[in-house]
Amino acid sequence: MANKLQFTAAQFIEAIKGTGGVISLIAKKIPCEWHTAARYIANFPTIQQAYNDEVESILDMAEAQLFNAVKGGDFPAIKYLLSTKGKKRGYYEKQEHELGGKDGQPIEIGIKLVDYRTGITETAPRPKSDSSASGQDENPGDGPEMG
Repeated sequence: MANKLQFTAAQFIEAIKGTGGVISLIAKKIPCEWHTAARYIANFPTIQQAYNDEVESILDMAEAQLFNAVKGGDFPAIKYLLSTKGKKRGYYEKQEHELGGKDGQPIEIGIKLVDYRTGITETAPRPKSDSSASGQDENPGDGPEMG
């Protein structure tokens, strides 16, 4: 027995109009379940094109409203537009984050070395001063010999 389609492409194309691409609204207009509407949109190119066109039209409408807000001098809208579409011209917000421990103290990081082959676990020694952090060992003779 062949799998007969319950709805036509024309029904879906008509139902998509005015929904902004919201699948639950499309399903309600058919009427069918959300998953059925999503499946028809995904599986039929003509329905998918109508759906994509509807989504693009709602984006165009939102852009037009943003444009009107910018023309009206709405500062948050102006700032948003510049920070998104004006990036190429240097309009963006640079965020800097400074990390620190409690009360501005350095963050302490513990490193545990585990050799899973033998089960040996040891904690790596902490640097003794800032010179260790810069790559200069206080006691160069403590490490393994090279050479």
